Amino acid sequence: MSIFIFTDTTADFPQQIKSQFKDFDIMPLSYSLDDENFDNVNQVLPIEEFYRRVKAGAVTRTSMTATYYMEQKMTALLEKGYDIIFITVSSGISGEYDGAESVVKNLQKKYPERKIVAIDSTLASPSEGKLAYE
Repeated sequence: MSIFIFTDTTADFPQQIKSQFKDFDIMPLSYSLDDENFDNVNQVLPIEEFYRRVKAGAVTRTSMTATYYMEQKMTALLEKGYDIIFITVSSGISGEYDGAESVVKNLQKKYPERKIVAIDSTLASPSEGKLAYE
């Protein structure tokens, strides 16, 4: 059996490294500046532009990955026979782990033969990315 590993966009995982792995993906945490939304996967804003807009007074909001999206992504992999590890940003700064844990509990009922786990990294940024990489 293969293991599929997820982390989230707070891990700052470099695209050139991500593309080296076939059993790895990144769950998008989104944010908005004023009324424009970014998920850091499909809609990416250069960091310089982000800070320029924040300094100019843009209203910012953040959001964890939607649980329906997590479940959809994980279900597709469980159907292919994967076990899943999802390493999330620290629960101390985000609800991502709580959302992932609720999805995992639901999927464990549907796929009792699969191993599915959410891990609270207690980290963020490159430290979270290094944990996922290792």
